[in-house]
Amino acid sequence: MNMMDYIDWRGDLSMAVAPFNEVDNLILSEIAYTDFDNIVKGLQSDKTITLSEAHEAYTTLKVKQDFIGHDPRKVLKKAAEAERFKNIRLGYYEKEIDVKKEVQFTALTYFLEDGTIYVAYRGTDSSIVGWREDFNFVYLKRTEGQNNARNYLSKVCNKVDKAVRVGGHSKGGNLAVYAAAFCEEDCKDKIIAVYSNDGPGFNPEIVQTPEYQGILNKVQLFMPEFSVVGILLSNKNERKIIDSNGLGVKQHNPYTWKVLGTEFIEAEKQTLTSIIMEETFSKWYDSLSNEQAEEVISTMFDLLDATGADTFAEIKDNKRESLKRLVKAMRGMDDSTQKAFTEAFSKLIASSWETIAEEVKKTSDKIKESLTQDIF
Repeated sequence: MNMMDYIDWRGDLSMAVAPFNEVDNLILSEIAYTDFDNIVKGLQSDKTITLSEAHEAYTTLKVKQDFIGHDPRKVLKKAAEAERFKNIRLGYYEKEIDVKKEVQFTALTYFLEDGTIYVAYRGTDSSIVGWREDFNFVYLKRTEGQNNARNYLSKVCNKVDKAVRVGGHSKGGNLAVYAAAFCEEDCKDKIIAVYSNDGPGFNPEIVQTPEYQGILNKVQLFMPEFSVVGILLSNKNERKIIDSNGLGVKQHNPYTWKVLGTEFIEAEKQTLTSIIMEETFSKWYDSLSNEQAEEVISTMFDLLDATGADTFAEIKDNKRESLKRLVKAMRGMDDSTQKAFTEAFSKLIASSWETIAEEVKKTSDKIKESLTQDIF
């Protein structure tokens, strides 16, 4: 059972009757990936439309979206037909994609029938600028998208006097936590819950601030057992590990998360591979200065920009030409850039081997301890 099955099971009960839960949060986070351009009004207007009306307009306009692994149209259609979701009202849709400012940002607000609102931030789409912004989390104290998220939440709180839930999937989860931590104090008082659905964490400068520490008691972090996104950077230690029917990195897809009743099914533990990746990247981040991290990340995405593509889908569709341009750009790098790039990835490999060696030792120690107990 996944979130689609959940709608079949719980879809006949409005949130005024059956309280909002963690699965509802994931559904609204996924629907936030939908392009509601020219359908849902922005912050300049207080006009809202129902989810059912938004789906009808979206279908009529035949909106085209870049391919992402978890197509939001499926859950949008099912939710728009369900009593629980169809009358939810949507408003304050804001979107900004700016290559020069390295920002890919989208947010909207759901007005729920229980009298609360859910502010949702979109995660990373297939745009190269969106992924560049994700990697900028490593060395920037705050990104343009995080600033947008904070400002957006404060503006919504000033316009609406209701209890607030904030959430998002992937990068959207990071933006939700950041916005809740650094929004205006009056807004913080209205927040009752923050949901990060496999969202990446933050660099040490953010984690050590009193604002971040002060919001953690309201944050719920959900991660699949094989997480490759939620493990990045410093994230909340208390996390609910979700059982998934996806393979490997495909577990990041919300459609693969297992559901029972109104809750996610918990996995026994995070997979060993995910743990190794988490510890490897942590060591790697620590081995790089902010300047080194910026140079490596900028170089990597400058190479991708050299392909002339705006999205990874375009690179996939034009593999031969993209590879040709990529190789040309690599050959054109100056010696100092090539050296920095090589050194950084050498450190990544070294961190990986160090982590694996540590995990092998831990396993060996556990086996010795178990044998000792059995013998004596």
